[in-house]
Amino acid sequence: MYVLIRLIQNKPFKEYWKTTGKKGFHRKKGPAFTWGDGTEEWHETGIEYQKIKNDFSTETLTKESMTRIPHLHSFSDNPAVIYKNGTKEWHCIGMLHRPEGPAVEYDNGDVEYWIQGRKHRDNGPAVIYGNKQYWFVDGEFQKCTS
Repeated sequence: MYVLIRLIQNKPFKEYWKTTGKKGFHRKKGPAFTWGDGTEEWHETGIEYQKIKNDFSTETLTKESMTRIPHLHSFSDNPAVIYKNGTKEWHCIGMLHRPEGPAVEYDNGDVEYWIQGRKHRDNGPAVIYGNKQYWFVDGEFQKCTS
């Protein structure tokens, strides 16, 4: 990890980067750039994203390369949205998505598994609310037969 501190328009500017064999800035645990006014830019493997805080949540947005439209997106298996009440959501280009765990974790412990914007789980219930469990495959509810 390299850190470069320089002056731009008489304001300190911190730049973090790591050689990854590809061009681009990269930093997993913090901003890749910190401007003198406190504005932060985040990059991972050259992809720019920003964190926006409001009264209800902290959201991570990236711009999809073709359309440049901002989308909710998770990086390094960190949630794309963290609500003030503790609920967390993982997204991939705007859709709820997390292949290695629940895409929604509620503050009370309830969880929902989502793949590409649809409730889905192959090896167990896709939705667990307290002691109730619901199975979904590709977004369709699966009736339990016994």
